[in-house]
Amino acid sequence: MQFAIPMIWREPRDHYTDCYFCLTDIKGITSKTKKNTCYSNLQSAIRPVEHSTEFEVPKPKKVSFDDDTVEYAMLDQDDEEFIPPPMPPDKTRLPHIIKQSDLKDLVRDLNLTKDQSELLGSRLKGWNLLDEETKVSFFGPVKVISQYILKCRGLYVIVTMWIV
Repeated sequence: MQFAIPMIWREPRDHYTDCYFCLTDIKGITSKTKKNTCYSNLQSAIRPVEHSTEFEVPKPKKVSFDDDTVEYAMLDQDDEEFIPPPMPPDKTRLPHIIKQSDLKDLVRDLNLTKDQSELLGSRLKGWNLLDEETKVSFFGPVKVISQYILKCRGLYVIVTMWIV
């Protein structure tokens, strides 16, 4: 059913007295009881107005499609007036292919763990955004160079030197 005036929605002033969704009780509404449901008419949600004698259904204008009145305009590429639509430059359409050094820098900048970095690498590889020579399993086991214990102000601190 089309309405003469559609439902008008405005920003509610508050949720206690002017919120359509807060004030409409939807519990227990079924196909049998929906006819008896009372919907609020608030300043934030003015209900639609049905067509009546005051608001009649608009009548569409008559349009005739006779072959005599319709003109067909055909443009070919051979015509002088034909202008092809502009195409964006190819640079904007090409993705940035990530190399091994770029991926390593990205993982370091994002401070990712080994599992997170491998997940990122596999996703990028699945989207064809990695260079062919880029290895996803590059972030393999960490090599520990040295490890020692320091005592500082009564606290023991373990210092580990490692490389990726």
